[in-house]
Amino acid sequence: MTIKNLFNFIRQYQRIAPSFSIARWNACILLILFFVTFSAKNALSQESNDSGTLKSELQVAMIFKMLDFIQWPPESFIAPNKIFRIGLIGKNPIFDAIKILEEEKIKGLQVKVELVENINNAKNFHLLYVSPREISKMPSILMATENAKALTISKTVDFAKKGGILNFYEKKGKMRFEINLDKAKKSGFKISSRMLSLSKIVSSEEQ
Repeated sequence: MTIKNLFNFIRQYQRIAPSFSIARWNACILLILFFVTFSAKNALSQESNDSGTLKSELQVAMIFKMLDFIQWPPESFIAPNKIFRIGLIGKNPIFDAIKILEEEKIKGLQVKVELVENINNAKNFHLLYVSPREISKMPSILMATENAKALTISKTVDFAKKGGILNFYEKKGKMRFEINLDKAKKSGFKISSRMLSLSKIVSSEEQ
């Protein structure tokens, strides 16, 4: 099963499932988590490059589904440019995988994926994915995005505890995620209780 097949399944399911159906949410999430578990185990026998690409694609599939259950601050969409902008901070294999989202719509908007050349432009994006390779710069990056109305995501140890909003991690062959709920609320985001029930809630570390 490829990531494109997974996206096609989600789109087809959304057309036939009732709006706000618990079954719709659970079926898609369980499918993704099964796909993550099954693929992660198979990836162990593949070359490292293939494994890295696979994990990047799985993160993108999960992010795409999660965004249905996250509400942005109202002021995030007042600009006349009807584009949902995703910014990538630092070099990361996820870039090629996340480009597929340009074929989708998020919050009813066309999607544009870009590399963030200047962190001071963070306020221009709706979603920021921070590369784990930028771990040494993480404090300055999080400080620069402090007042940006952007959903910050990474797959870096303690990212959420240090002030990011959503962080992926692996446990027993499955991709999991943790959320800094206090930071999300402070930034004006509202996250569905259904999504929160599947996540690990963390708090910011004392500075």
